[in-house]
Amino acid sequence: MKTRFAILPIFLLFATFLFSQQEFISGRLIDAKTKEPVVFATIRSKAKALGVISNMDGGFKIPLELKSYGDTLEISSMGYMTKSVLFSSLNLNRLNLVTIEPAIENLEEVVVRGKQRIGELSAEEIVRMAISRIPENHPLEPYSYVGYYRDYQLNQNQYSNLNEAIIEVFDQGFDATDYKTSKARIYDYKRNFEFPRDTIAEKPYDYRNKTKIIEVAVLRHHGGNEFTILRVHDAIRNHKVNSYDFVNRLNIDFEKTHTFKLGPTTFLGDSKMYTIDFFRDEEGGINAEGRLFISKENFAIHKFKYSISHIKGSNRGLSKTLKRKKFFEINTAYAPLKDKMYLNYNSVNNVFQVRRPPIFTLKSFRVNLKNKYYELDFSRLPRGLKAQKSGTYKIRYKGKRLKFEKLTVDGTRVLMYPEMKLGSINIEVFFSDKNDIDPENFDIRIKRLVDEEGNVFNESEISEVNQYREFFVQQVKPSMRAPKDTLFMNKKLPIFIDQPIVAPDNFSDYWMNTPLKSSE
Repeated sequence: MKTRFAILPIFLLFATFLFSQQEFISGRLIDAKTKEPVVFATIRSKAKALGVISNMDGGFKIPLELKSYGDTLEISSMGYMTKSVLFSSLNLNRLNLVTIEPAIENLEEVVVRGKQRIGELSAEEIVRMAISRIPENHPLEPYSYVGYYRDYQLNQNQYSNLNEAIIEVFDQGFDATDYKTSKARIYDYKRNFEFPRDTIAEKPYDYRNKTKIIEVAVLRHHGGNEFTILRVHDAIRNHKVNSYDFVNRLNIDFEKTHTFKLGPTTFLGDSKMYTIDFFRDEEGGINAEGRLFISKENFAIHKFKYSISHIKGSNRGLSKTLKRKKFFEINTAYAPLKDKMYLNYNSVNNVFQVRRPPIFTLKSFRVNLKNKYYELDFSRLPRGLKAQKSGTYKIRYKGKRLKFEKLTVDGTRVLMYPEMKLGSINIEVFFSDKNDIDPENFDIRIKRLVDEEGNVFNESEISEVNQYREFFVQQVKPSMRAPKDTLFMNKKLPIFIDQPIVAPDNFSDYWMNTPLKSSE
């Protein structure tokens, strides 16, 4: 076993080299009518049955090598017409904008649901049927799938802390408990330093010091790493066990705790889909809602969107305002292969608050013995009238407050000239005695001072950051069993620490669909 591990780093270097040599066609998927990015669409080579899912900005990239297997890409997304695109129509040297058309709904299907028609299933009945048919519509035998995993943070539309991997999951089938029996093998992993690293936002959650928290919730690690957390939040795969609040056990709790409403028919390609909107009554200011897309043909769940919001209220006079703030969102999709449904993608997003250290601080405090003044040196330029007033700065020496005749602001420095007598303290003697200038003898308090950009002195900045964990399937392998070795990911360790990296012979078939940078 030690010998096998010894050669893995060499093989990994070779595998990474293969990735770097690939040429890619990059594109962005756009709604033909709204001109908005189309998120979570499937872009797949028809001949090779390999593909990717479009990113939050609609971006995607496809290896040029796939062209050798066939010249056609097939693009599909819920609510859109399936589109075929020729490789030859795409430009290798620039970002290709690809538009897809919303599906045209059959007017007979778009009905007002105020009264249920005779023979029509209710929303509750459709959901009940779909959940009961999960064992029938999904594989009960072992299988595997290879996909692109990533976790990253998004702050003001800027990506940071991007980690990426190619992973194969060996699933024992929907009759088996996923966490206990499924195994994962890492083909490649990298921390992407082409994107910024925010070391403060990377730190673990800290509810004790409140340096990094989810405001109204706690994200449990479930005894595993980021990839494990993501898999736990697939309520379809985990329909018989607790997945996440407030879905809990999908086959028992979901229908009891949510209200359902039947929407108009939509389409995935030529297949008709029920749309079921659902919500959960508010409890303690928490609101949950989402949407299910269910096949009319066999009641298979194709897509499950779920979000949780925190509702804040404020009273001003006689009026009351409510503000809904989403802090947790899941998008899970399955796709058919032959007669069974397999995972297509899973995306989990939560919002957290991070407390950053103050940027406007006091760098140093000095006593100038020669010129008889106190010097406060700040990290940034003090600004405004407050900076010019001695009352802004309260300095005590051995418990007694010092008074000042004048002060001057010199760049980042504030020079304060004290009155030369303070009760029994002879300031002339004080300035001549170096032993008395121990910083421990001084207490300095500064109030309501701001810098040139409006940052308040010594005040921490609290920012909100979106954390994403995502997995996009590139290839499904029905009837595939896990290899009989131990080179699998340790679910309890971070993906990038002491994990075996094992690449298969067809490693170059898979690729990382790294997000487009904002500059692109």
